Amino acid sequence: MKKATVFLKGGFGNQLFQFSFAEYLRKNNYKVDINSGLLNQTGKYTPRELILPVKYFGFNEQKYINKKKFEYFLRINSSSTIKNSIFEQFFNDFKYTKENSNFRKLNNKHFFFNGYWKNMEYVVTNKEFIKTSISNNEVIKNQLSRDTKKNYVMIHVRRGDFVKLGWNLDLSYYEKSLNLLKQKFNNINIDIFTDDKEWVEDQKIFYGAKNIFSQESAHKSGKDDKEETINTFSKMLGYSNFITGNSSFAFWAAYLKCNDSSFITVPNPWFKNHNHPTLKMDNWLEVEIN
Repeated sequence: MKKATVFLKGGFGNQLFQFSFAEYLRKNNYKVDINSGLLNQTGKYTPRELILPVKYFGFNEQKYINKKKFEYFLRINSSSTIKNSIFEQFFNDFKYTKENSNFRKLNNKHFFFNGYWKNMEYVVTNKEFIKTSISNNEVIKNQLSRDTKKNYVMIHVRRGDFVKLGWNLDLSYYEKSLNLLKQKFNNINIDIFTDDKEWVEDQKIFYGAKNIFSQESAHKSGKDDKEETINTFSKMLGYSNFITGNSSFAFWAAYLKCNDSSFITVPNPWFKNHNHPTLKMDNWLEVEIN
C-alpha cells in the first residue's frame, strides 16, 4: 500500500478540500496521514489555524515540520540533478507532489501532497464523508440537521487579503447575480456574510439586505478565530440559495446545503488574475465577469 502525507494549508474551506482529497486517496488504497505543520506560516497570506480536529476526519495527524528543511527537500525533489546521483533511490521512494501533477501514474512508495486540491473530482464522491466528519462539532451538527431559511438568499463577500492579492470580485458580479435572482423570485430576502462589514454597508446594491453578518477577526487582526469561523460557517448552512463569490468557505456551505431547486451563482473566472477552476455543480449558474 502506498503512503501519503497531505499538508493542510489555507482557511477552513481550503482545509475541507484537502480533507476531501485525503479521503479520495484513502478510497484509492493510500495510507494517509495529515500534516498541519504548514498552517500558521507567515507570508502574504492570512495565517491560519486548524479549525476542526484531524481526528474528526479519521486520519492520524502530524503537527511538526521544520520549514527550512522542508523547503530544501522540495527544491532537491523537483531538481533534475538527482538523476543518476546518490539521491535517486531515495527520491524514487519519496515523492513531493504538486497540484495537478499526474501522481496516479507514479510508482513512488510515499507521496507528499502540498496543494489546495480544489477539484470537483475529489469532492463529488465525498459529500457525506465531509458532512459526517464536520458533524462531530455540535454547533455544525445542529445546523446541518435544521431546515433552511425560506425565501432567503445568502450573499458572501470576501475581501480582506483578497483585496491585497487582487482576487476580490467586482461589484458587477453581484449586480449580475442579483438580476438573475430577481428573474427567479418575485420577492426574496437577502442576508450578507462578509469580513468587511463597513465596506458592504457603503455599497448601494446591498442597501436592501435584511442582515449583514460580519466575520472580521482575520480582516482586523490578520489571523483566524476558530470559534468565530465555526459559528459563521454554521449560520451559512442555514440557507439553500447562495451568491457565493469566489470563496471556498462559501462554496462548502452551498455545496453541503444545496438541493435541486437551489439558486446558486459562482463567478467565472474564479480569480481575475489567477488560473483557478470554477467550482460548481451542474445546476449552478456561472456568471461571466470581466
